[in-house]
Amino acid sequence: MVTALQSPAWRLLLQILTASGKARLGLPHGHVLNRILGDRNGLAGQDNTREVEETARHIAKYIFPLQYRLHNVFTCTLHYWENGGRFRDYRDREAEIKELGPCKTPKRVKAVLPLIQSLIRRHRRFNYQRTCQVICRSRVDISTSSELNQGKILELMSEYSHSVTSSYMFSQMPEKSYQVSHPSLVFPHGASEAALEVKLKPRFVEFACSHHEVLRYIKTVVDEVIPQAFWGSSTNRKVIDEHITTIITQRRFETITLHQLVQKLRIADFEWLGETQDRRVAQSDALKRTELLREFIYWFFDSFIIPLVKSTFYVTETSALQHQLLYFRHDDWHKLCIPLLDKLSGETFERIDPVELDASRRLGVSHVRLLPKETGVRPIVNLGRKAKLRSFKASNRDETTQPSVNQILNAAFHILNYEKSQKPELLGASVFGVNDIYRKLATFKANVRGPDGTVPKLYFAKLDVRACFDSIDQGKLLDILKGTLTQKGYMVRKFNQLQPSAGGARRSFRKRAVPDWDHTHFMTYASKLAACLRHIIFADQVVYGFDYQEEILELLEEHITDNIVRIGTELYRQVVGIPQGSVLSTLLCAIFYGDLENTKLRFTSNPGNLLLRFVDDYLFVTTDIKEARKFLNIMHQGHPEYGCIIAEEKTLTNFVDTDIQTLVLAPDAEYFPWCGRVIHMKELSIQWDYGRYDGKHVAHGLTVDYGRQPGTKFRTRFLQMARQHCHAMYFDASLTSLSNLYANVAQNFFWIAMKMYNYVREWDIAVNQHVSFISNIITQVVRYAFTSMRSRMNGTLAREMNATCEFDSACVQWIGYYAFHSVLSRKRDSGWAKIVLMLAGVVKSRRYKRPQSKLGRIVKHAENSMAKVLY
Repeated sequence: MVTALQSPAWRLLLQILTASGKARLGLPHGHVLNRILGDRNGLAGQDNTREVEETARHIAKYIFPLQYRLHNVFTCTLHYWENGGRFRDYRDREAEIKELGPCKTPKRVKAVLPLIQSLIRRHRRFNYQRTCQVICRSRVDISTSSELNQGKILELMSEYSHSVTSSYMFSQMPEKSYQVSHPSLVFPHGASEAALEVKLKPRFVEFACSHHEVLRYIKTVVDEVIPQAFWGSSTNRKVIDEHITTIITQRRFETITLHQLVQKLRIADFEWLGETQDRRVAQSDALKRTELLREFIYWFFDSFIIPLVKSTFYVTETSALQHQLLYFRHDDWHKLCIPLLDKLSGETFERIDPVELDASRRLGVSHVRLLPKETGVRPIVNLGRKAKLRSFKASNRDETTQPSVNQILNAAFHILNYEKSQKPELLGASVFGVNDIYRKLATFKANVRGPDGTVPKLYFAKLDVRACFDSIDQGKLLDILKGTLTQKGYMVRKFNQLQPSAGGARRSFRKRAVPDWDHTHFMTYASKLAACLRHIIFADQVVYGFDYQEEILELLEEHITDNIVRIGTELYRQVVGIPQGSVLSTLLCAIFYGDLENTKLRFTSNPGNLLLRFVDDYLFVTTDIKEARKFLNIMHQGHPEYGCIIAEEKTLTNFVDTDIQTLVLAPDAEYFPWCGRVIHMKELSIQWDYGRYDGKHVAHGLTVDYGRQPGTKFRTRFLQMARQHCHAMYFDASLTSLSNLYANVAQNFFWIAMKMYNYVREWDIAVNQHVSFISNIITQVVRYAFTSMRSRMNGTLAREMNATCEFDSACVQWIGYYAFHSVLSRKRDSGWAKIVLMLAGVVKSRRYKRPQSKLGRIVKHAENSMAKVLY
């Protein structure tokens, strides 16, 4: 048996530990300040002036590469074949500096050498370890590792907890499942008081350092290591602090440019850029000073701040906080993840020796990433990452990379999609998006609706497959796939699509697989595509790919049974389930569970029954309670031959079952939640489940663009947001009542208004100076939403479903203006006063008098349903 200290996870942790057993915090070991100076221990008290001067001249080549004519970000040209189109890694320039040979220090750089020498001495003396321990205290005491109960941490970090008997698994549900998102949810039939007292798992965020602590630590390091003279004045230092705060508090997809980082800096205060007796500076001199400053600022953030953060903290997003980033101390993170990594390497994966890797294998090695959830972590295999083959020096390349696993599997993905389109029955109850849900739900309602238009009593049951991807039987899946591919060979067509998008044009690259004997001319093929698509230009890429059935099956077998991942420093083969981060994961899961449904659940296709499955989330709707109970019994018994086990704590119904304990909706509940939506249990209309955002801040899901043309991107983003929920399913009169239709519209506008308020606030602009611009965007969003609704109701899918619509322009526009006015006026922000006044005038205008009296109650109810969403 492998002990904790022998596990690969512990070996990975030991790599960041010093000989004394403490975490190596601060700048990474390979950073130029550490690499050139060597071990700082024992040198802190030494001050060899000649050594420091020589080191300063060397480090100056890292800070000011343009002055030494080294490779730099300011003059280089990026190409996709060079390092994937990204900038080089400038952490190690030693080979390039050696090739440059001895050279004189540029005149402009000589003035800054004393500051670099001071930086070196400060870095030698500064104790990163002690500072981090004081400011960012460890949430998990690393010194007690030998005494730590591994089982307790495993229970805490696992995606599911098994510490109580299965009879009371419901009590381990996240709090938001029954107290926030769905207040109509009640506890299951037969629950005891003891079960209700089981304490919920602690929130994962409790183990992360706060943004305030991270900022204090970084600013303290900057104060102690970077000489104050580098900034020239306290004003410049405050600007740098603001930029550091921006970087640390940014969300996952947000970026910052060098142009933004040098804004508000007073160049005249930087004495090391050159002194002048005259206040007026020649243009050439001013440009040179700006060039030097931009080089230093780039080095400071790219090669000092970012490495400092990365070597001290594990930075990751979490599903509970959407795009918000969490900062875990590296030693805390590894301490928490050790038991889970040990469990993964003992159950899901088996360790292999690198020599066992077959040289002929087509797929590379992937990396396991742990994604924090609200009360645990979920392992995700990163199959989209390109693998580095080798590094070599050449005239035009740094390195070459192997295509990612997902890129290699791309042809297999399109071939399976072709087979899916030819034999939809293979997928069973699978739905891949809103279109599939709409088709099945509308058809079911038409079948069960009586002559008078009423819908009978409906029984709902929602199930979730436990560890869906990790429990799939590999052998069973391969047997199913062998019967899925029907053609001996396939041809993959490649073409481009150009279509209008939010006032601009968007180009996308498409592929479609067909049998290798199908050599239909592209014009004929494009004509078929044009029959179901509008306002699109197609362009043939001419070069097609060919694949044979045997090759695809071999590739799929290698992907499923020989998936190699790296955990820590060791290689492992996945022996159970399929990779969750694969481009094929969802499709393979659909085919696999489609076979289960065609074998075990045929009764769900009887008249009066509807079965839907989105990946691993089942929804069964029936007019017969006996069928509903039969479905629950069959699924809760489990299917070992498929590896299918139901997560009992997530089972939800709108009826009481005496044999199986489930969560039950309250008798007065109107909506049934499923996959981020709620379904009206009497009329089968569907809405977005905004209740799941109760108590959460909309800013967590924002991505604010600070780069070029921010106004244009702001407009485009919110026009796309207005179109996002404008699907025919929400507006079809045969599926949705008029009141629910307008409730959908109102909730969408309230959500957009909340997002816009936070977006503009984080933009940090004076709203009262941009009244015309913001008012114009609001008007465009309101009008574009109606245009999108009308366009979708005239689209191919709506015509296929014979959809009808009863909304009108005035009603939709009044709802939009009312939502923006309500959201903005509640904040009582003086900057928005003029816009709020303008919206108030529009809402109360005579033009919208009829919609106001007709829809006031509906819109107010929609507003109240989102009252707990924070913005």
